[in-house]
This record gives sequence, structure tokens and C-alpha cells, in this order.
Amino acid sequence: MRDGLEPLSGEAAADFFCDGLSPGGPYWDHVLGYWCAHLAHPDRVIFFRYEEMIRDPAAHVRKLAEFVGRPFDAEEEEAGTVDAIVRLCSFENMTGLGATKKGKTELVVGTVENNWFFRRGMVGDWENHLSPETTRKIDAITHARFRESGLHV
Repeated sequence: MRDGLEPLSGEAAADFFCDGLSPGGPYWDHVLGYWCAHLAHPDRVIFFRYEEMIRDPAAHVRKLAEFVGRPFDAEEEEAGTVDAIVRLCSFENMTGLGATKKGKTELVVGTVENNWFFRRGMVGDWENHLSPETTRKIDAITHARFRESGLHV
């Protein structure tokens, strides 16, 4: 129990999520808002996909550095600066930080410990928490909501 609230099962949480009832608001509206902003202002809004970042984090660090107007020079590349940033931002490192272990965050639903935001840090871990039926439901909503936008997930 957290702050007097019983934990939700993965299926119950997914139902709330599908209904747009999550602390961050409707997920699809959130993603589409940033996607449309990226399309309208690609010089001001960058859009990354989690799975692609996990697949090649160094390329995304470089792309982000270029986006903010601070690309890495040859000296920084040779010194391993990009690799150091990837290590510092890794799931393993982030979960070991003091603020992650001991800090708390206020949400609409109550106060949660920061470690609540970290599960396993693996692409596809949702398969361990959601039934095939719930997965199909989320996929159907996702495809319906993103179809007209040009966003492919």
C-alpha cells in the first residue's frame, strides 16, 4: 500500500491507461502533441523513440548534441565523451543514484518514491505484465490514434 492506496494490477492500470486516466493525462494525446510539434518545428522539437535510443544510445546522444547546437568535436569523440554520457545516463547508473533510491515525487495520485519510475529497463518488459488481450487493445488504440499523423510505432 502506498499513501493509503492499494496497488493496481497491471490489467487494472492498463484499463485506466486505455481510458486516458493516468497521472500524465491521455498518453496518445501527449505523444501526438509532441509529434505534431516536431513536424511543425523540427528545429525546436526533437522526437526520439525509446526502442531506437536503446538500440543505439551513442547515436542519439550525438543527434541531441547537434540539435542543441553543441556537436561533439574530434577531441571530445577521441576522449570518449559520448561513451561517458551514455554510461552516466544508463539505466544501471540512474537506478544507483541517491536521488533515485531515496527521493520522492509528488503526483496527482499521491507521493511516490522515485524508484517507482524504474522497472527493469528492458524493451518489451511490458509482456511480463499485460495479457495478450490487453496488448491487442492497446495496439488497436495506438494504431487508430496515430494512423492519420504519420507516426509509426
